[in-house]
Amino acid sequence: HSSYVVAGLPFAINHVQNRWSLGYAHPVFTAARHVLEGGFSAFEVSPWRVVAVRVEYDTEKWNAGIGVGTRHGLRFRAALLNLETLSVGAGWSHEL
Repeated sequence: HSSYVVAGLPFAINHVQNRWSLGYAHPVFTAARHVLEGGFSAFEVSPWRVVAVRVEYDTEKWNAGIGVGTRHGLRFRAALLNLETLSVGAGWSHEL
């Protein structure tokens, strides 16, 4: 229920890959509740190629998470939403 724009900037510190993202969500559609409304940001560190640790603010609350990938395209994720509720997930991608 939101339209948003986001930009990310990858960079390295001492050969460790990082990414900083910044965005803004504007309530374009009429909805009872907008999922994103206002500014949001995230900072991600990848100490190893297959691991990414993230802290983000999603316009309402702070979240933290970790993602671990496999060489077969699977990525497992765990996050603490609002730094208190555990959420887990998995995804698969394949480059063509």
